[in-house]
Amino acid sequence: MKAKNILLHTVFWGGLALLVAFFFIWRGESTPDNIFYLNLAVSVITYLVVAGNLLLRESRTKESEGHVIGAWGVKWVILTAYPIASIGAMLLMALFGLGFTFQLFVHIILLLMLAGGFAGVFAASDKIRSVQEKQDADRNGVLEMKRAVSDLQDALLECQEATPQVKSKIKELDQALRYVSPSDSQQAKEYEEKFVQTAFEIQVALKSFEMNANRIEVLLQKLDRLYNQRKNTYSN
Repeated sequence: MKAKNILLHTVFWGGLALLVAFFFIWRGESTPDNIFYLNLAVSVITYLVVAGNLLLRESRTKESEGHVIGAWGVKWVILTAYPIASIGAMLLMALFGLGFTFQLFVHIILLLMLAGGFAGVFAASDKIRSVQEKQDADRNGVLEMKRAVSDLQDALLECQEATPQVKSKIKELDQALRYVSPSDSQQAKEYEEKFVQTAFEIQVALKSFEMNANRIEVLLQKLDRLYNQRKNTYSN
């Protein structure tokens, strides 16, 4: 990975050096200095925008896959539109011999549009990230419920005294949890927390099954009731 990053940076900076060298080698004698350096600056900016995203994107720290993919479509439009617009404007204005002030004004407008486009990319990325984080948070409670029942099943393996009814009930809950949907409801979160706490109490009680048999039965009924309450609680 380190060698790949070095290669990508070498290609990137080598390409930039070649671009600058090309401008000075093929500089037209009739091109005024101010327009020459304006065209050079615009070309360098265009190169940095396109090559910087295409070559160096993989060498940067990876973000969450979801919001990168979601924002990449918007970014790709910008990476295609700006180079075409800037280089096309440069060639057309040179062809018609337009003055420096007008050319500068056109390129400033294009740069402002570029900045606005990237602002839209960042806004889209942040929006996608916030939605993804919210979905992850909504799923956490259900995952905790599944983990709690899984721990109960592990505890049953060490509890030789557990009755078939207790084992069957816990197995049924494990299967039923597959049909619980994530929810952003505060009520759902309360049911999830109570479910996990009750499952933990059963797990502790299983260590002395004969002594806690009645308590385990009551707790299993409570666990089943909490499951049904949570299953019937949906997002706001």
